Amino acid sequence: MRSAKHNMVHCLKCNKPQVCISVHLRRVCMKRNTPEERATELQKMKSSSRKWVRESRTWDYKFLCRIVPHKPSRLALLKEFLERGFLVNNQPHEADLDLADAPASTSATATASTSEPDSSNQSSPSSSDRDGGPSDPTWQKNPPAVTTSVRVKMRAAGLYNKFSDDTELIVDFKKFLFEDLNVPNCRQEVDNVSRFLRYMQPTGDVPTLDFLKKSTETRDFFQALKRTDMTALTVLNYIKGILRFVDYLKTRLDLDVTNSELRNQCQAYSELVQTLRKLISKSHEDAINTKYEQLVEDTRSVRECQEVLRVARADFLHTFGRFVPKDGEVSEEVSNTEKTTYRYYCEAIMVLRHFQCPGAVEGMTVREWIERRPTDGMFVIGVGAHETATTQVAAFAVTQEEDAWFQTYYEHIRPAYIDALDPCDRFFITSKGKPVHSVTSDLSRLQDSYKVKHATSHEVRRAAKTESNVTFTTRQKKGVARYMAHSTAAAKAHDGMLVPEAVVETSVLLGKLSGYSAERDVPSSVKHFDEFIASFPVTNDGKPPTKRQRIDAGFPDNRTFYDKWRGDQYAKRTQYLLSQFKPRKPSARRVSRLIEEEGWKANRPTAEEILQIWKLAFREEIEGDKQVLKSVATQKWKGVSIKSFGGEKGLGVVATRPFSKGDIVCDYHGEVITADEGNKKMESLENQPGYMFFFKSGDRALCIDAHTHPCKCHANVETVGRRINHSCKKPNLKPLQCVLKVDGEDTCVILFKTLRDIKVDEELRFDYGVQRTSFSGDDLEWLDE
Repeated sequence: MRSAKHNMVHCLKCNKPQVCISVHLRRVCMKRNTPEERATELQKMKSSSRKWVRESRTWDYKFLCRIVPHKPSRLALLKEFLERGFLVNNQPHEADLDLADAPASTSATATASTSEPDSSNQSSPSSSDRDGGPSDPTWQKNPPAVTTSVRVKMRAAGLYNKFSDDTELIVDFKKFLFEDLNVPNCRQEVDNVSRFLRYMQPTGDVPTLDFLKKSTETRDFFQALKRTDMTALTVLNYIKGILRFVDYLKTRLDLDVTNSELRNQCQAYSELVQTLRKLISKSHEDAINTKYEQLVEDTRSVRECQEVLRVARADFLHTFGRFVPKDGEVSEEVSNTEKTTYRYYCEAIMVLRHFQCPGAVEGMTVREWIERRPTDGMFVIGVGAHETATTQVAAFAVTQEEDAWFQTYYEHIRPAYIDALDPCDRFFITSKGKPVHSVTSDLSRLQDSYKVKHATSHEVRRAAKTESNVTFTTRQKKGVARYMAHSTAAAKAHDGMLVPEAVVETSVLLGKLSGYSAERDVPSSVKHFDEFIASFPVTNDGKPPTKRQRIDAGFPDNRTFYDKWRGDQYAKRTQYLLSQFKPRKPSARRVSRLIEEEGWKANRPTAEEILQIWKLAFREEIEGDKQVLKSVATQKWKGVSIKSFGGEKGLGVVATRPFSKGDIVCDYHGEVITADEGNKKMESLENQPGYMFFFKSGDRALCIDAHTHPCKCHANVETVGRRINHSCKKPNLKPLQCVLKVDGEDTCVILFKTLRDIKVDEELRFDYGVQRTSFSGDDLEWLDE
């Protein structure tokens, strides 16, 4: 008996669902085809059905908003999808679906009162509404019932209406916040001011300054905000934006000179708003005191927040021990799940033990790990680029034990996940070779797996600050604030604290909050790692001491010093390889060949890792590079050649080998003279090509005269730099001014550095800028790097 649970497959010939697609094809749609053709078509139809179930059956309402701008049509399409069994994420409120059945004449009116912002409406709530964040009603996965939230009340009161973002006054105010006040995320503040101006001026397309005379309407605006149950803190944010807007009018429009009467109005209005702010601040302080009392009662200690580190420690150390090679081989195979858990624990150490923000953990790079600084028995790591700030360095200090754990992850786990075609420079990466994008989620998974109460970065940092305020001195409190600070303001306030010794001192203090001792695994009777290094020096070609050698020398029988020794050798070998490839980025084959020549069989970086962490040469490194000095002295540059392009273009320079971004290609060679002498020579040449390169070295305005050819010092050589053509739109070279020791004398030299990767036979070009005109000292700043 045939089963009734067959999978339905649509026939792509007749577009109808079939219970038995093979029989249907044989009897109806492909009865004249061969069995092979039917079998091929059958596989296509089954694949199509599986793809539809996997992808096309699930839709997103935000996508429908983009492809169907007309809202009634979009809601009708949504309703039809739901009736046909489609799955639609981010659905709007159920009340909105009734619009699909309403007449077209009433739909437009009804749309204005719904909770969904229309994409064509200029008075959209905010940038978060347009982006579809959690505050967007359409963001909810399960359609909730209509509520009387603050957002709904604001729409009903017309407080979400605002002026167009393209209005000149709004655009200029945004520039004022971004450029003058250095407020990078100012969109919400600009939207708040725009809503305020629209409330004060209900009609018109362009905002005016009449609101400065409307004190009663200003009070009414804040009363309207209060009636929507908006918190006092949010109202204070509106006031802050309004005061900044008034300051913008006074400073940006230069009212002291242009309109003194308007400036007086701005001053009076600012005093009015500040008076209102004091009244609202009192209610906000009462709410803060209440929250603080609740917070102190419910706050967990640092030790309680770090519970997962203690619970998972045994399993973590067991995994760590399995990575340690015995007799030259890893003792056991470690599963991918265990490797992932190992990474989670390392991330948890940085968040819960060292109080780092998740963004700093995610932003930590391989180079920052390699360049960690040994200080007072610990290792200081600085993370420069992370999401929490752009100008602040997150600095923390790990113990020798933690350093060995992280090095094991870096040496044994991370390399297996690196994508050779697109290597990632982040220290923590996923099993797919991509940067870890949510350390918070990783920490939650670790806590869930050990059935531990969740503790977030915010909670443990808050607990640490609370406990440090009770037990630490004022100086120590500043150290803690600096250790955990990731804002520009905190960085400036405690700039003097960012020294390795201070970071180590603060790390030890914070460790005491949870009873964590930096040296608990190294008894006081045992020698320290500095003595271990003195007994067994770290060299590129050396071998780590055996267990018997360590014990005989009076060191612990555990592997802490052994693993640290190998980590130092690994870093030393890495730095050695990097030092061999300056200033040009090497190929993987060349790196592998050097590693083979050194004879390193284990504890060594791979060629892919070296290419990943290789960085562009700094000016100091270039000035000391022997190959660059030799090429400048002999004017024999490899990989470039002069080519005739014919016609008006004439001669140019092309690459005869590939160059990587940051490579030094050649120099602009000629006699170095003063800028005044160069200008006089330019005038004497009239309309002829001058081959003059003007630049600035310190306070001196200089010029390289390449007009005389051949030059005095290279009579039989055609220098290539003078033949490089101009391009202001698509240059691939950039001039770099250096001081090189040529023939025993310091000489100002202009080198050309690549802006991007360059292919073989690609023409080399740089932006002449103002090179063909007369110069003054101010014109030369663009080259003074």
